[in-house]
Amino acid sequence: MNLNPTSQEFSQVLLRLGERAFEIVMARKMARGELETAWFSRHGSTPITELSAHWPAAYRQLVERRIALIESDRNIALIEQPEYKRRWNTEPWEEQQKRALRQWLLNRLEEALSGVPLTPALSPSEGAREKLSPELTSCAHLADKVRRDTEFMEVATFYRARPDFDLTELVVELVESESVPFLPVLRYKESGLRKRAIWEQVWDLQREEDRLEAKQRAESGKQKLDIPVPPKYGKDFHCRAPQGCPGSYRPACPTTARPGSGSPRPPRAAPTRNPSGAARLSRRGGCCPA
Repeated sequence: MNLNPTSQEFSQVLLRLGERAFEIVMARKMARGELETAWFSRHGSTPITELSAHWPAAYRQLVERRIALIESDRNIALIEQPEYKRRWNTEPWEEQQKRALRQWLLNRLEEALSGVPLTPALSPSEGAREKLSPELTSCAHLADKVRRDTEFMEVATFYRARPDFDLTELVVELVESESVPFLPVLRYKESGLRKRAIWEQVWDLQREEDRLEAKQRAESGKQKLDIPVPPKYGKDFHCRAPQGCPGSYRPACPTTARPGSGSPRPPRAAPTRNPSGAARLSRRGGCCPA
Protein backbone atom coordinates (compact mmCIF):
# COMPACT_ATOMS: atom_id res chain seq x y z
CA MET A 1 0.00 0.00 0.00
CA ASN A 2 1.49 3.34 -1.10
CA LEU A 3 0.75 6.01 1.51
CA ASN A 4 3.13 8.66 0.20
CA PRO A 5 1.54 11.62 -1.65
CA THR A 6 3.76 11.73 -4.72
CA SER A 7 1.28 12.65 -7.47
CA GLN A 8 1.04 16.12 -8.94
CA GLU A 9 -2.42 16.49 -7.40
CA PHE A 10 -1.17 15.76 -3.91
CA SER A 11 1.81 18.10 -4.22
CA GLN A 12 -0.63 21.02 -4.51
CA VAL A 13 -2.48 20.17 -1.28
CA LEU A 14 -2.39 22.97 1.29
CA LEU A 15 -1.70 21.40 4.68
CA ARG A 16 -2.49 23.58 7.68
CA LEU A 17 -1.37 23.35 11.27
CA GLY A 18 -3.08 20.42 13.02
CA GLU A 19 -4.10 18.60 9.81
CA ARG A 20 -1.37 15.97 9.66
CA ALA A 21 -2.59 12.41 10.06
CA PHE A 22 -0.93 11.80 13.42
CA GLU A 23 -2.37 15.11 14.74
CA ILE A 24 -5.89 14.08 13.74
CA VAL A 25 -5.37 10.75 15.50
CA MET A 26 -4.23 12.59 18.66
CA ALA A 27 -7.17 15.03 18.44
CA ARG A 28 -9.63 12.15 18.25
CA LYS A 29 -8.02 10.44 21.24
CA MET A 30 -8.24 13.70 23.18
CA ALA A 31 -11.93 14.02 22.28
CA ARG A 32 -12.52 10.49 23.63
CA GLY A 33 -10.57 11.29 26.80
CA GLU A 34 -7.85 8.76 25.97
CA LEU A 35 -4.95 11.20 25.67
CA GLU A 36 -3.56 14.30 27.36
CA THR A 37 -0.96 16.26 25.43
CA ALA A 38 0.40 19.80 25.25
CA TRP A 39 1.25 19.47 21.55
CA PHE A 40 -1.60 21.67 20.34
CA SER A 41 -1.35 24.35 23.03
CA ARG A 42 2.42 24.52 22.60
CA HIS A 43 2.01 25.24 18.90
CA GLY A 44 -1.00 27.50 19.29
CA SER A 45 -3.29 25.24 17.25
CA THR A 46 -6.76 23.76 17.69
CA PRO A 47 -7.24 19.97 17.70
CA ILE A 48 -8.92 18.87 14.45
CA THR A 49 -10.86 15.62 14.45
CA GLU A 50 -12.32 15.74 10.92
CA LEU A 51 -10.56 15.71 7.57
CA SER A 52 -10.34 19.05 5.85
CA ALA A 53 -13.09 19.80 3.34
CA HIS A 54 -10.72 21.68 1.01
CA TRP A 55 -8.61 18.59 0.28
CA PRO A 56 -9.09 16.71 -3.00
CA ALA A 57 -11.08 13.49 -2.66
CA ALA A 58 -8.06 11.34 -3.52
CA TYR A 59 -5.97 12.97 -0.79
CA ARG A 60 -8.77 12.57 1.75
CA GLN A 61 -8.84 8.86 0.98
CA LEU A 62 -5.07 8.68 1.38
CA VAL A 63 -5.19 10.34 4.82
CA GLU A 64 -8.05 8.06 5.88
CA ARG A 65 -5.95 5.00 4.95
CA ARG A 66 -2.98 6.44 6.80
CA ILE A 67 -5.05 7.08 9.93
CA ALA A 68 -6.47 3.54 9.75
CA LEU A 69 -2.97 2.13 9.53
CA ILE A 70 -1.79 4.20 12.52
CA GLU A 71 -4.71 2.92 14.57
CA SER A 72 -4.31 -0.72 13.51
CA ASP A 73 -0.52 -1.21 13.38
CA ARG A 74 1.27 -0.57 16.66
CA ASN A 75 4.66 -0.41 14.92
CA ILE A 76 3.45 2.42 12.69
CA ALA A 77 1.72 4.03 15.67
CA LEU A 78 5.04 3.98 17.52
CA ILE A 79 6.75 6.25 14.98
CA GLU A 80 3.64 8.34 14.32
CA GLN A 81 4.25 10.20 17.58
CA PRO A 82 5.03 13.90 18.16
CA GLU A 83 8.57 12.97 19.26
CA TYR A 84 9.37 11.93 15.69
CA LYS A 85 7.60 14.76 13.89
CA ARG A 86 8.76 18.20 12.87
CA ARG A 87 7.38 21.03 14.95
CA TRP A 88 5.50 23.97 13.47
CA ASN A 89 7.96 26.67 14.46
CA THR A 90 6.64 29.47 12.28
CA GLU A 91 6.95 33.06 13.42
CA PRO A 92 3.52 34.68 13.79
CA TRP A 93 2.68 37.29 11.15
CA GLU A 94 2.27 39.99 13.79
CA GLU A 95 5.84 39.44 15.02
CA GLN A 96 7.21 39.42 11.47
CA GLN A 97 5.41 42.67 10.76
CA LYS A 98 6.62 44.36 13.94
CA ARG A 99 10.21 43.26 13.28
CA ALA A 100 10.07 44.58 9.70
CA LEU A 101 8.61 47.93 10.81
CA ARG A 102 11.25 48.27 13.53
CA GLN A 103 14.04 47.57 11.04
CA TRP A 104 12.63 50.15 8.63
CA LEU A 105 12.48 52.77 11.39
CA LEU A 106 16.06 51.99 12.45
CA ASN A 107 17.29 52.38 8.89
CA ARG A 108 15.38 55.64 8.52
CA LEU A 109 17.00 56.99 11.69
CA GLU A 110 20.36 55.99 10.25
CA GLU A 111 19.55 57.94 7.11
CA ALA A 112 18.76 61.00 9.21
CA LEU A 113 22.15 60.68 10.90
CA SER A 114 24.37 59.80 7.95
CA GLY A 115 22.46 60.83 4.85
CA VAL A 116 23.15 57.39 3.34
CA PRO A 117 19.92 55.97 1.82
CA LEU A 118 19.02 52.61 3.37
CA THR A 119 15.26 52.43 2.79
CA PRO A 120 13.35 52.54 -0.50
CA ALA A 121 11.44 55.74 -0.99
CA LEU A 122 7.73 55.32 -0.34
CA SER A 123 7.07 58.48 -2.29
CA PRO A 124 8.43 58.97 -5.86
CA SER A 125 8.83 62.68 -5.18
CA GLU A 126 11.51 62.08 -2.55
CA GLY A 127 14.82 63.54 -3.67
CA ALA A 128 18.38 62.43 -3.07
CA ARG A 129 19.66 62.87 0.46
CA GLU A 130 22.79 64.81 1.27
CA LYS A 131 25.58 62.80 2.88
CA LEU A 132 26.26 64.28 6.31
CA SER A 133 29.50 64.77 8.21
CA PRO A 134 29.98 63.08 11.59
CA GLU A 135 28.80 65.13 14.52
CA LEU A 136 27.25 64.61 17.93
CA THR A 137 23.52 64.95 18.27
CA SER A 138 20.86 64.06 20.82
CA CYS A 139 17.88 61.77 20.45
CA ALA A 140 15.63 64.76 21.05
CA HIS A 141 17.22 66.57 18.09
CA LEU A 142 16.99 63.38 16.02
CA ALA A 143 13.30 63.12 16.89
CA ASP A 144 12.80 66.71 15.73
CA LYS A 145 14.39 65.81 12.39
CA VAL A 146 12.27 62.73 11.72
CA ARG A 147 9.14 64.54 12.92
CA ARG A 148 9.22 66.33 9.55
CA ASP A 149 9.56 62.99 7.72
CA THR A 150 5.99 62.07 6.78
CA GLU A 151 6.93 58.52 5.82
CA PHE A 152 8.68 57.94 9.14
CA MET A 153 5.68 59.25 11.03
CA GLU A 154 3.29 57.01 9.06
CA VAL A 155 5.36 53.88 9.72
CA ALA A 156 5.91 54.87 13.37
CA THR A 157 2.16 55.30 13.85
CA PHE A 158 1.61 51.82 12.42
CA TYR A 159 4.43 50.45 14.61
CA ARG A 160 2.97 51.96 17.78
CA ALA A 161 -0.60 51.14 16.70
CA ARG A 162 -1.74 54.58 17.86
CA PRO A 163 -1.45 58.11 16.40
CA ASP A 164 -0.74 59.94 19.68
CA PHE A 165 2.56 58.20 20.50
CA ASP A 166 5.53 60.03 22.03
CA LEU A 167 8.03 60.40 19.18
CA THR A 168 11.04 61.22 21.38
CA GLU A 169 10.30 58.21 23.55
CA LEU A 170 10.17 56.00 20.43
CA VAL A 171 13.47 57.34 19.10
CA VAL A 172 15.16 56.84 22.48
CA GLU A 173 13.79 53.28 22.64
CA LEU A 174 15.04 52.42 19.14
CA VAL A 175 18.48 53.98 19.57
CA GLU A 176 19.16 52.63 23.05
CA SER A 177 18.16 49.10 22.03
CA GLU A 178 21.02 49.14 19.50
CA SER A 179 23.64 51.00 21.50
CA VAL A 180 26.98 50.11 23.05
CA PRO A 181 28.99 52.34 25.41
CA PHE A 182 31.58 54.68 23.94
CA LEU A 183 34.24 53.98 26.58
CA PRO A 184 36.05 50.62 26.35
CA VAL A 185 36.00 50.27 30.15
CA LEU A 186 32.19 50.20 29.95
CA ARG A 187 32.12 47.72 27.07
CA TYR A 188 34.69 45.18 28.20
CA LYS A 189 35.31 43.10 31.26
CA GLU A 190 38.88 42.96 32.58
CA SER A 191 39.71 40.03 30.29
CA GLY A 192 38.23 41.93 27.35
CA LEU A 193 40.34 45.01 28.07
CA ARG A 194 43.49 42.88 27.91
CA LYS A 195 42.42 41.40 24.59
CA ARG A 196 41.45 44.84 23.33
CA ALA A 197 45.01 46.04 23.99
CA ILE A 198 46.37 43.16 21.90
CA TRP A 199 43.94 43.95 19.10
CA GLU A 200 45.05 47.59 19.11
CA GLN A 201 48.67 46.48 18.73
CA VAL A 202 47.63 44.32 15.76
CA TRP A 203 45.80 47.24 14.18
CA ASP A 204 48.91 49.42 14.56
CA LEU A 205 51.00 46.72 12.86
CA GLN A 206 48.48 46.42 10.05
CA ARG A 207 48.57 50.18 9.47
CA GLU A 208 52.36 50.07 9.41
CA GLU A 209 52.28 47.20 6.92
CA ASP A 210 49.88 49.17 4.72
CA ARG A 211 52.25 52.13 4.87
CA LEU A 212 55.23 49.97 3.89
CA GLU A 213 53.33 48.34 1.03
CA ALA A 214 52.31 51.71 -0.32
CA LYS A 215 55.93 52.92 -0.14
CA GLN A 216 57.38 49.81 -1.75
CA ARG A 217 54.63 49.15 -4.27
CA ALA A 218 56.88 50.04 -7.19
CA GLU A 219 59.79 48.01 -5.83
CA SER A 220 60.33 44.27 -6.05
CA GLY A 221 60.01 42.12 -2.96
CA LYS A 222 57.42 43.75 -0.75
CA GLN A 223 58.23 43.75 2.92
CA LYS A 224 55.82 41.82 5.12
CA LEU A 225 55.50 42.25 8.85
CA ASP A 226 55.12 39.30 11.18
CA ILE A 227 51.68 40.16 12.59
CA PRO A 228 50.45 37.79 15.29
CA VAL A 229 46.87 36.54 15.26
CA PRO A 230 44.99 38.32 18.08
CA PRO A 231 42.94 36.29 20.58
CA LYS A 232 39.26 35.69 19.98
CA TYR A 233 36.72 37.36 22.21
CA GLY A 234 34.47 35.20 24.35
CA LYS A 235 32.47 36.32 27.35
CA ASP A 236 34.57 39.46 27.61
CA PHE A 237 31.84 42.07 27.20
CA HIS A 238 29.45 43.92 29.44
CA CYS A 239 27.34 44.42 26.31
CA ARG A 240 27.05 42.97 22.82
CA ALA A 241 29.95 44.26 20.74
CA PRO A 242 31.22 41.85 18.07
CA GLN A 243 35.00 41.50 18.43
CA GLY A 244 35.39 45.12 19.46
CA CYS A 245 36.42 46.16 15.95
CA PRO A 246 36.32 49.88 15.14
CA GLY A 247 33.15 50.92 13.37
CA SER A 248 31.22 47.81 14.40
CA TYR A 249 28.73 49.95 16.34
CA ARG A 250 27.98 53.57 16.88
CA PRO A 251 29.75 54.72 20.04
CA ALA A 252 27.69 55.72 23.03
CA CYS A 253 28.47 58.96 24.79
CA PRO A 254 27.54 58.80 28.48
CA THR A 255 29.38 62.02 29.40
CA THR A 256 27.55 64.35 27.01
CA ALA A 257 24.45 64.88 29.12
CA ARG A 258 22.66 68.16 29.22
CA PRO A 259 21.09 68.74 32.64
CA GLY A 260 17.40 67.92 32.61
CA SER A 261 17.34 66.89 28.95
CA GLY A 262 16.93 63.16 29.54
CA SER A 263 17.88 62.65 25.91
CA PRO A 264 20.56 60.19 24.78
CA ARG A 265 23.08 61.45 22.25
CA PRO A 266 23.87 59.10 19.37
CA PRO A 267 26.82 60.37 17.28
CA ARG A 268 26.31 60.65 13.59
CA ALA A 269 27.98 58.05 11.45
CA ALA A 270 31.76 58.29 11.53
CA PRO A 271 33.81 57.44 8.42
CA THR A 272 33.93 53.68 7.97
CA ARG A 273 36.04 51.24 5.97
CA ASN A 274 32.82 49.99 4.39
CA PRO A 275 33.04 51.10 0.71
CA SER A 276 29.35 51.98 0.69
CA GLY A 277 29.79 54.26 3.67
CA ALA A 278 26.60 52.87 5.20
CA ALA A 279 26.73 52.48 8.96
CA ARG A 280 23.40 50.94 9.83
CA LEU A 281 22.00 51.96 13.16
CA SER A 282 20.62 48.46 13.54
CA ARG A 283 24.17 47.06 13.39
CA ARG A 284 26.33 49.96 14.51
CA GLY A 285 23.87 51.89 16.59
CA GLY A 286 24.75 53.04 20.06
CA CYS A 287 24.00 55.57 22.71
CA CYS A 288 23.68 55.97 26.45
CA PRO A 289 21.20 58.10 28.38
CA ALA A 290 22.37 61.67 28.49
